[in-house]
Amino acid sequence: MENGVQKKKIKKVHFSLRAKEDTVLGNTVKHFKEKYPAAVHLSEGASSSYMKIQSTSKPGFELVIVWRIQIDEEGKILPKLDLLTNVPQQALKLDKKGVIETAPLSFRSLLGVLGIEAALESLIKSLCTEKND
Repeated sequence: MENGVQKKKIKKVHFSLRAKEDTVLGNTVKHFKEKYPAAVHLSEGASSSYMKIQSTSKPGFELVIVWRIQIDEEGKILPKLDLLTNVPQQALKLDKKGVIETAPLSFRSLLGVLGIEAALESLIKSLCTEKND
């Protein structure tokens, strides 16, 4: 019986954390979707676990931000964001410095320095020209 109670508590915690994740990330994503409607896309709607950022001036250039929430042993919530790139093959050939290849690691560094919202804002601005927003 005690094991069943623990499972119910774990489920309740999981659901409440999922709701918090949806609210926090949902508000951030909604903000960027409203601010950059031509560039920011949510393929799965508001419950999406990723956000696509498409260049408004260079067709075929796309960045995908994937997020998930992890919880450590002490119950601390840790958001994890990853960057995936989708660029034309020709651009990869021209990228002699490997900027596209190192973009995911650079994004992680940017997150550590700027935080989630500022890092996403910076990323969107770097891919999209302001006159097209």
